[in-house]
Amino acid sequence: MSNESESKILLLKGPTGIGKTKLVTQSLHEIDIPVVHVKVVDYPKYVADNGEYLLKIFKSIVVLAEKNDNVVGIETFLALRNGKHIAYNTAGTIVKQFALQMSKKYLGDEGVQVIKEVLNTDIKNLRQLGDGKPEVIKDEILSYTELVLSSMQCIIQIENIQKIDQTSLEYLNHAFARHKCIKGVFEYTSMSDNSLSCEAIHAALKSTNSNCRIYELQPIAIEELLDGLKDRPEIFKTALTRHYQDQGYNLRVIVDVSILSANLKTELELLDHEQNNSTSEYVIRSLSNTQRFMLGLIIAHGGEVDSDLIRAAIAVNHEKMFTFGVGLNFQRELKDLCDFEYLKHDGHKIRVAHDSITTGYLNTMSNKKYIILANDTWECFYSKVIENNDPFLKTDALYWLPVLYLSSNKLEQLIAMLEQHGRSALNSFSPRRLVDVFKKIQLLGSKVALTITQSRLDALIERQAIVLFDSCLLDEACGCFDQVVTKSLVGKLIYADACVGTERFDTGLSVIENVEECYSDSSLHRPIHVLTGMIKIHAYRTDGQLQQAESTYRKLLSWKEFLDEPLYASLLRYADVGLYKDHDIAECIKLLELGVDLCQKHNLLSDEASAHIALSQHFGYIGDLERAKEELEIAEEISQKVWIERYSITNNQAVLDIMSGKKKEAEAAFQRSLLLATEAGDRLLILCNYLSVGNSSVAEELSLLLEGITDFNEELAKIAQYNLGIFYAEQGNNILSKLYLEEAAKMDDSMDEDFWSCALRGNTPQYSSTLHRLKYKYYLVFIVRWQLSSSTLQSISNQFS
Repeated sequence: MSNESESKILLLKGPTGIGKTKLVTQSLHEIDIPVVHVKVVDYPKYVADNGEYLLKIFKSIVVLAEKNDNVVGIETFLALRNGKHIAYNTAGTIVKQFALQMSKKYLGDEGVQVIKEVLNTDIKNLRQLGDGKPEVIKDEILSYTELVLSSMQCIIQIENIQKIDQTSLEYLNHAFARHKCIKGVFEYTSMSDNSLSCEAIHAALKSTNSNCRIYELQPIAIEELLDGLKDRPEIFKTALTRHYQDQGYNLRVIVDVSILSANLKTELELLDHEQNNSTSEYVIRSLSNTQRFMLGLIIAHGGEVDSDLIRAAIAVNHEKMFTFGVGLNFQRELKDLCDFEYLKHDGHKIRVAHDSITTGYLNTMSNKKYIILANDTWECFYSKVIENNDPFLKTDALYWLPVLYLSSNKLEQLIAMLEQHGRSALNSFSPRRLVDVFKKIQLLGSKVALTITQSRLDALIERQAIVLFDSCLLDEACGCFDQVVTKSLVGKLIYADACVGTERFDTGLSVIENVEECYSDSSLHRPIHVLTGMIKIHAYRTDGQLQQAESTYRKLLSWKEFLDEPLYASLLRYADVGLYKDHDIAECIKLLELGVDLCQKHNLLSDEASAHIALSQHFGYIGDLERAKEELEIAEEISQKVWIERYSITNNQAVLDIMSGKKKEAEAAFQRSLLLATEAGDRLLILCNYLSVGNSSVAEELSLLLEGITDFNEELAKIAQYNLGIFYAEQGNNILSKLYLEEAAKMDDSMDEDFWSCALRGNTPQYSSTLHRLKYKYYLVFIVRWQLSSSTLQSISNQFS
């Protein structure tokens, strides 16, 4: 390409297999200009995600920088962005380490980790850029890409431009308009499903500053092909003539026909074959058992695998393979498959040479046993990795095993593995990393999507959503549920409850209406309405519709036909959500105790734990601290077996310590709770309680949280304003104290009318529980569980089915 000041873009158009990539790669190899190579694997159902191509360009530039000293590296860039005094030519690892530290000052530890995640994983969506500072991170990615493209001459090579997303296309238009030194060679595959037209891409890229032209590769005429292959036997030429056009002028057909003609000696055999088989399927069937199995191993692993990893998997499964008659000579089979152009091997990675090979392999029914054996081989290998606690491969195993279980339809093992991830997250100081783990598992699953039905993918994503829900990552759970095409009954109910918990009331109630409508003429009408009714109560309480919550709860409680069933046990433990007034405490305690008994009868551990936590709250508020501690200890014991967020128990222990005058113990417990808390609302409540130990830095953090998140519901905001007012009064800062208390007094009292009437209005308490609570000055909050139990829902759903 010329070096004129005007940008140049070439759209190279042609059908798959015509030789676009080989032509471009050979041409660019002869030019001494850095190439930013972006490879996008196309397959029939593939649709690029928002910003996916842009992220691939960014990653390719980072890779180019590692190999080219003239391109500024990402870590050096971050350091220079945040520490102007760093000399550009500082050498070695010291500058990289310092760069990382400097970037942390601007992005924060989590931001830097997200940029690493973008580089080291298959994150392909600009919306997936982390929970820390996604907009800042997006800016860093764009700024780095802009810096490189504006400061050096380079060529951007993109395979399969036809699937480009709108965000990335708009960025390329901007980049070529701004930066005169960059060129583009984009390969457009004709007749690809779900594609933008070549004309639309051309129109989007063409501007006054960039010249974009389309060059359509014409297939080599069959006569020209035959002329170059005139020393081949006649049966080869006959077969090639018949199949070349039928297979879209794909040059791969030469390899297939070579194998075909070597096995079919006469034209009569060829005609008989053509009536019953496609060329590619015949050729795959003509491979030896070991070659077909080897190819299956690569396809089952997403079409690409490290060579040392596949060697290890074969070694682990050697005896089993011998039983199946697969005596694998690894080097020989690899060489043969590479010679046949089924695989490519760069010395480190082995990958399927072309997407059409995967399709042809999976369409050949006789290969089913090899795919099953391949899945089983990887499953056995990764299980052995877990069993041996391999420090290097354990992470890979935890990603791959759920995908393999999904592929082989082992849903019980899949659920167990995902719940193992969730249990680890609950006991982790970084539970949100679970989201990144699940994204990678989904991406791996999509790589082998040709072997997995949509219903199985739905099962994977729905199960991940449920684990996120159980881990109290409700926003993330909703995002996961949004991807599920067909949800189960349990999935719909949990999705609705997660929406309510994140105040997406319209969505949650719409899902509930859909469920009720589906079962309106069914014998399950009433039990379904109990389940949806509890979600409505959750919504009413969260939205401050307290009378509606109580009336709905008492109506459900009157349906006695479920009196001894698991459904009623769940309803009884919901007393803490449905009944909210101080004069209801005695009734609430009685219902919760009945709920505990019924939960124990039906082994509903999660609901039992929730009931014990609620009882601990009520006994704490009436001053029976010993009983409150006993209930919390039982809940803590149960939490070793089921999903109970640890920070809620730790917070409640700290509240009881405050009530018992043990401030030192309470402070340590509050610190642990804050480290483990995932939701902003729960963090706010923990900080509200933490104020009671007299820590100024806690007051500052609470104030910042209150100011930074404007959509807290009024009940939480009122508690925070009130406790800050009490804290500053104790500190002698009467101006701030008055300000916060006046703000709290402006808000509605109905949620805890007797307490607020006394604390903010100076009235006399009507209930002994209020009198007990007022002696602590602060509004102390127990964190209780309002969301439904997924395990209980599953148990009840099993009864329905």
